Amino acid sequence: MAKRLQALSVIDERELLKLSSEELYLQIDKLLDQNDPDAKMIQQLLKLQADWFECFGRSYQFKAALIKRSSVIAGTCIGIARYIQDIEFDLCIIDEASKALATEVLVPMARSRRWILVGDPKQLPPFQDEASRNTQLLNKYELNEKEIRETLFDRLLETLPEACRKMLAIQHRMVAPIGNLIGQCFYEGQLKSARTDIDENLSQVLQQPVTWLTTTKLKNCREQAANSSYNNATEVNVIVKAMEELNIMAESAQKKYSIAVLSGYAAQLELLKRQLSSKEKVWKYLTVECNTVDAFQGREADIVIYSVTRSNKENQIGFLRDEARLNVALSRGRVGLVIVGDHHFCRNLPTDSPLRRVLDYIEKHTVPEKSDGCQLIEATLS
Repeated sequence: MAKRLQALSVIDERELLKLSSEELYLQIDKLLDQNDPDAKMIQQLLKLQADWFECFGRSYQFKAALIKRSSVIAGTCIGIARYIQDIEFDLCIIDEASKALATEVLVPMARSRRWILVGDPKQLPPFQDEASRNTQLLNKYELNEKEIRETLFDRLLETLPEACRKMLAIQHRMVAPIGNLIGQCFYEGQLKSARTDIDENLSQVLQQPVTWLTTTKLKNCREQAANSSYNNATEVNVIVKAMEELNIMAESAQKKYSIAVLSGYAAQLELLKRQLSSKEKVWKYLTVECNTVDAFQGREADIVIYSVTRSNKENQIGFLRDEARLNVALSRGRVGLVIVGDHHFCRNLPTDSPLRRVLDYIEKHTVPEKSDGCQLIEATLS
């Protein structure tokens, strides 16, 4: 409004902001054409704004006053700090608490009488910078990796009495075949699924909601080094073919699907994006996003396609050893989960590898007599 008044008058904007409400009224009266039928309404609105500025100032300070009069407020742990210094809350609910550092969650907790922290310690922890993984630095300050990675949520989960801890044991995002795999492989069977519906349209492309497309018998199924990362061109080609089939199915069903293509490797994502960039305009019934597992935590899609990427003679697994990262990747899909990779390579991983555990589950539940919505089939490019 100050800029508008400046444009209409000869007074500098900074000078206008220093004027009192009475002085602003005078400027308003001078500038308004009293013969204009809307002049009276505009005059009232401008005077109301002047009164507002007089009461709450001409900055964001009024937000603190507004918050004081609110029963419920929402914000980030740090972002809310500038407005709550002198406010005390009855209850503080922190979502995704397992991804927050103690210094973050303590900000709103310190202003609250009671707390509810909601999080999943089996998914990705807060971002750790390079310094926190420096062994020499940790030794210098007599720290270990567990202490660095431990969140306040982890500490409370370990130390609070049983009456103060509650597991939400029923998940509603994933259809049962996906949810059962996640529950068995990452939650010791404690996580159950509420959804029993199956997308019948999807079965035209994927006979089962959980499908492993193995590249073992395809030529050039091995990974390629790309600077400090890895990519796998064969997996990219398999993924593109699968998505073409999904688009045909979706068009036939006149139903749109969101697709998340995930990988732990930046080089693989770059290769995927290049291949998909010319296709997305053609795929009218698919909304496609390629992203890292870390960036996609907390989000979901109708169908998730996970690119294993790694396949080598040395059985080097890299990110595949990270249970939390794999849990996040495979639990984002609502109705379909597709894993693309060399299952022979994964079968030779150590028995405690989470991906080996997932493969064992899928193979066990692929046989007809024990079918639980899973299948392992050979990928084709023809």
